[in-house]
Amino acid sequence: MPEPPRHNLPAEPNRFVGRERDLDDLRGLFGRTRVVTLCGVGGIGKTRLALRVAAGLTGSYPDGVWLVELARLGRGELVVPEIARVLGVRAETGRPLLDTVTARLRDLRCLLLLDNCEHLVDACAEVTAGLVAACPRLSVLATSREPLRIAGELIWRVPPLDLPDADVELESGPSPVLGPAAVPAAALPLPTRELGPAGTGDRGQAPPGKAPPGGAGAAAVGDGGRLGGGGPVGGGPGEAAGGGETASDAERGVGGGTRSGAGNPGEEVLGTGGSAARGVAGAGSGVAGGVVGAGGDAAGGALVAGGGVAREVSGADGGVAGGVVGAGGGAAGRVVGAGGDAAGGALGAGGGTPCGAVGAGDGAAGCRVVGAGAGAVGEALGADRGLVLRAVGAGGGVAGEVGDEKGVGGQVDVGREGGGEGGDEGWGRWGGVVEVESVQLFLDRAAAVGTRLGPESIADVVRLCRALDGLPLALELAAARTSLLSPGQIADRIDDRFSLLTTGGRAAPARQRTLLAAVEWSYDLLSYKEQVVLRRLAVFAGGFDLGLAERVCAGRPVAEAEIVNLLGSLVDKSLVLCDESRTRYRLLETIKRYALERLRQAGERELLRARHLGVMCELQERLFATEMVDRGVPWPERLRALTVSRNLLDDQRAALDWAVESGDVGLGLRLCTVSTALLPLGGNPAEIVDWIERLLSLDVSAVPPEQVAHAKAYLAYGLEARDELSRSLEAAEESLAGLAPDDVFPRCVMHSLVVVVLLRMGRADEAVRHAEEGLSVATRTGDPWNQAAGLAGLSAVALTRGRLREAQRHGEEALVRAREHGHRWIMARAAAQLGAVAEARGDLVTAKARYEMAVPWLRELGADGDLARCLAHGGRVAAMLGEFAVARRRLAASLALSRETGQRQGVARCLMGLSVLAECEGDLEGALPAAAAAAALRESIGQQHATLRIEELLGRARGRLGEGRTAALWSRGRVMGPDDAARRVLEGERQPRREPPVPVEPVRRPLLTAREREIAGLLTRGLSNRAIAGELVISPATVARHIANIMEKLGYTSRAQIAVWAAEQASGPSA
Repeated sequence: MPEPPRHNLPAEPNRFVGRERDLDDLRGLFGRTRVVTLCGVGGIGKTRLALRVAAGLTGSYPDGVWLVELARLGRGELVVPEIARVLGVRAETGRPLLDTVTARLRDLRCLLLLDNCEHLVDACAEVTAGLVAACPRLSVLATSREPLRIAGELIWRVPPLDLPDADVELESGPSPVLGPAAVPAAALPLPTRELGPAGTGDRGQAPPGKAPPGGAGAAAVGDGGRLGGGGPVGGGPGEAAGGGETASDAERGVGGGTRSGAGNPGEEVLGTGGSAARGVAGAGSGVAGGVVGAGGDAAGGALVAGGGVAREVSGADGGVAGGVVGAGGGAAGRVVGAGGDAAGGALGAGGGTPCGAVGAGDGAAGCRVVGAGAGAVGEALGADRGLVLRAVGAGGGVAGEVGDEKGVGGQVDVGREGGGEGGDEGWGRWGGVVEVESVQLFLDRAAAVGTRLGPESIADVVRLCRALDGLPLALELAAARTSLLSPGQIADRIDDRFSLLTTGGRAAPARQRTLLAAVEWSYDLLSYKEQVVLRRLAVFAGGFDLGLAERVCAGRPVAEAEIVNLLGSLVDKSLVLCDESRTRYRLLETIKRYALERLRQAGERELLRARHLGVMCELQERLFATEMVDRGVPWPERLRALTVSRNLLDDQRAALDWAVESGDVGLGLRLCTVSTALLPLGGNPAEIVDWIERLLSLDVSAVPPEQVAHAKAYLAYGLEARDELSRSLEAAEESLAGLAPDDVFPRCVMHSLVVVVLLRMGRADEAVRHAEEGLSVATRTGDPWNQAAGLAGLSAVALTRGRLREAQRHGEEALVRAREHGHRWIMARAAAQLGAVAEARGDLVTAKARYEMAVPWLRELGADGDLARCLAHGGRVAAMLGEFAVARRRLAASLALSRETGQRQGVARCLMGLSVLAECEGDLEGALPAAAAAAALRESIGQQHATLRIEELLGRARGRLGEGRTAALWSRGRVMGPDDAARRVLEGERQPRREPPVPVEPVRRPLLTAREREIAGLLTRGLSNRAIAGELVISPATVARHIANIMEKLGYTSRAQIAVWAAEQASGPSA
């Protein structure tokens, strides 16, 4: 099966309504232009439309469709880091992040969806222009309240949803006699779409016989003046298959039919042989039914008076239609015959007496039943042509619909008729209206809160749609209130609110005033305490849970115990959204902005933001302790703490923003030191450095020196991850000098960090003291994390010195302590360290097993940088073991991760591994360019390359290929680029000249010093310590010490073993 398209688009929360032609046109634009911006007022549905468009384009972009949500960002400089985060690109030392992102996207065919650009429009415009200019296969879809105004941008003005035709009558209550003119027959006009520089396209009207957008099943005028509609009865609310084709469809035996929105009772018609029928019904408490014939085949009418029943039906051309009898304003039924062959009847009485209908002949039978009071159950039987049965309960009754090809039905669904009485015959009047986009949306969202509106409500729904200008957010907010208020009551309040707003805010666009009116109206409908909680919830930058809401939003006049019910009420009223599990909540951006202004007006902004910062600090301290410090915590709980911290990253940023804005350096630094989501393990190393440096640049006179030292510990941690080794070492030493004696955990972390930095700087002798001191403190306090880190540091120091037995012992103890702690990152570090030791000893099987042990742990953490490193090491070892397929897979995966995260050092590491793979496969002419490309890449980023490994490779190449050929291949590799060099090995692209596979000696570290090698060589001659001392002019004690070091490094126990080893080295290839 083909791999599914890559994307990060969210699942749709509910049914997408309307805009079908917009979707088709927008998707088509991307074949002609690369930057499209959806512009419009807030709440008009730009994001939802963009997500729908993007979902339909996933197949056109093999490298992915990537959503970048900008609404939560507060500064323009965060746009590029957010794009990088979505793409999985990480910052590199000495290189602008935008350059790294550009390099990642340069050859990809993908679509970026930049959502909510308006508050960062300048930064978005600059970044988009740069990316599009540098990446020829990249496309960008943006949403914003204003255009980006860059070259090549196509602006698509998103219009409101279509509104009912202005000619639609809005009377409610008892209906007059209705005839064919009551059914709209013409397609609705469409608004003009602005296409920016590309010009203006007038969409005009739908062609004759076609339905308007979103109006499947709408009435249309076809040939011969016959009235057809919809297509076969079926589909969901507001749908009828067939799309409103011309009357020729009816001639093929397709009847027209519509259904109400949101599962409400609607009118259905079955017609055959050229007869089409459509019914209309009156409203009020009475019962009415009627048939309108098409093509002169059948005709019918109805009269309604008060709460009684009146029915008059006449047929033509032998067609017969059945009658109804109702009692007590409760029941009505109708059957439409086809071809004059079917007959039916219906009977309803009082509290919901069952009703049946039987059709005969080769026609189709249809039955509708409406019960009052306790509801009604309907059952019908048809013959030959099948059966359609519809039962609608009123006032909380029972409704059911069954279709059976054999003509048997009798199942019911529980439903609620929320619009009084009068039956579903009244839907005939509104057949075309309920198919209009804005009406469909309102009915659908009303049904989502449990309200099924009857036909008597449609006039008020139309009023609401017009008053709200078809704005989706306003309509959804209004629909949410139908659980408490009728559409008429809502419409009255909306009109009042608009009249108030006409006296102010004239500088704002009319639609913006309308949207603000809708939001304000919804806010004013809340109770006082609901208002307080809503405006306080706006302090959250991202999602939140109940616990956070209780801690941040409680306070006079709202008690903490009241938050749960108030939050649930806000969810029910669609002002707060929640996930399916109802554990995570969030505010729509428009609601959040409105609520923030209310928070400011209430004088609570400073109080709530300070409280939010304090709560974030307290929460992160608990999470940090659970994940890193506390002993005996099961791994699932530690992982959950890390996940929660990562999920709160936006709120941590918002809290730190407030710390900087308010000058609360103490709380800001406190949050930085406990946020694992901001540390390099789980985040961007540049970010923690930037936050701490910003805070330390403020007035720190009121901050205790110990807290500043603690913060510098994590500054050093981030600087090391950014390869700023000198600055990292300086910050770490300042931290160790200033930390309080009881700050044990950060002190141990600093000792371990200094070990890493000093080893990277080639200062192993200095690293020993820090490794030993950190281990001593961790052992004394029973801290398994730092015990493992300290032991891993000692193992690394011993390995650097060539003391393999000592390195192995410390590495094994480190893994034991790491398992005791349980955190997968420290376990992976210990396992990888043991892999390095085994590789140095030449035990490649064990090395491969150790590297592979770490892989699933790093995958679980999502630590892509460490995972790429581990895969590269494992791939190189597999190549030396002759497991070429495994090696190729590992190295290819590592290379992909390094590319995706923008890590050039990782790419260089993979190229060296690929060089080893090529040589092991007998392809020296592939190994040389890969190594040369790796060396060039490392030089370009200021990293030291593996000099010994490369010198040994060049030596072997000169011996087999000659000096000239070796030099040519090396030069070619330095200019051919990393991707080409990697592809040549991964895809097996070899030059015509091939070398047979030859065994390659594992590349060992320079285990022995020059003096130790000299002494080992003399041992092959059987010399004593005194004789060796005399030959080298050193003391016998010095010789003994050197021999002891040699035994420790090689893992031997006798002078004879050293002599054998030295003889092998002298006779074999250089190691």
